[in-house]
This record gives sequence, C-alpha cells and structure tokens, in this order.
Amino acid sequence: MDCRACRERIREYLRDRLGGEEKNAIEAHLELCPACRQELAAEKSLDRLLVQWQAPEPRPGFQTRLEAALGEARRPAGPSAWLAPWALRLLYAGLLAAAIVGGVRWLHPPLAPAPLPETKGLEVAMAQDLDLLQNLDLLENLDLLEYWDEGSPEDQAGNGRT
Repeated sequence: MDCRACRERIREYLRDRLGGEEKNAIEAHLELCPACRQELAAEKSLDRLLVQWQAPEPRPGFQTRLEAALGEARRPAGPSAWLAPWALRLLYAGLLAAAIVGGVRWLHPPLAPAPLPETKGLEVAMAQDLDLLQNLDLLENLDLLEYWDEGSPEDQAGNGRT
C-alpha cells in the first residue's frame, strides 16, 4: 500500500470500519512509514479535541434574530412578491408551451393551405371557361368544318352544287 491510499483510509481505520485485509495492509504500512504514523497521530488528537469541545451558548435574543432573518429570507422579492407562486408556475408553463410550439413550427413550417370549399366551384367554372376559350377557335370555324368533305360554301356556289 502507498502513502496516498493509506491516508485516504485513515479515518475509516480509526473508526474500525475496514475489513481484515485493508486493516492489515494499513497496519503494515504504518509500521514502515513514519509520515503516515504522524498523520494517524494527528487524526487521533483531532478526534479527542472534537469529543471534548463544548459548543458556546448563544447570546440572548439569538432565537428572535434568527427567526426574523429567516422570515426576511422567506419573503419573496421581485415579481414573485405580487404574484402568487401558482401564477408564476402558470406563467412559466405558458412560456415553455410557447417555446415548444415555436420550435415545432420552426422545424416543420406549415404546408400550403388547402383551397377553401367555396372556391372549389369557382375553380371548376374557371377550368370550364378555359376549355371553352381553347375551343373557341374551333367554334369560329365550325361552318368550314361542316362542308369539309364538299369544300367551302364559296366553292359549292362556283361548282353549282347548292
């Protein structure tokens, strides 16, 4: 055993809290190491002093001064002086909820909104109007298409087919 390990375990050795092997190892080290024996003697003398020591009696009025100081320490300061503790908890919970919602919205931005139900009919009507506009050219030339096989009305008048 080295000096560092011995000094770490001296308190337990003095209180007889070590097992047989550790206790034997410390005793063997103490026989060979005068510095650790001196450390053991210092710990023993400290233990004797602590056993003999008497705590001083408090001065008169100590209890009153202590209770007043504790009362001051318990009195809330700042916003908690006018807010009840439950209100602060509610405020903190609201701030936490807002932070969570903001974080979720930041991580997952909203998708494009779905069309409103009243605009679906309008979209269908616009699509039908677009189809009509595309077919308008065809409708304007419908009279030409009627005589496609026979030729145009002017050709028919010239050929004598009426």
